[in-house]
Amino acid sequence: MPEFRQNFITKEWVIIAPERAKRPDQFAKKESNQITSPERDPKCPFCPGNEDQTPSTTMLLKKNGQWYL
Repeated sequence: MPEFRQNFITKEWVIIAPERAKRPDQFAKKESNQITSPERDPKCPFCPGNEDQTPSTTMLLKKNGQWYL
């Protein structure tokens, strides 16, 4: 039910409707952490499963068996 309240600093009267108020978490959009892969194109060398279409490596930097830049 709406209420009348007085702002103690400005002395203005305001109407508060707590049943209609949205909470800050209701404004946030939920993000999906799941990454979807694009559909596989047999002609695209960058699509998963087409690794044989890419050229051979010219230079590879590894440290402890892991790639690094």
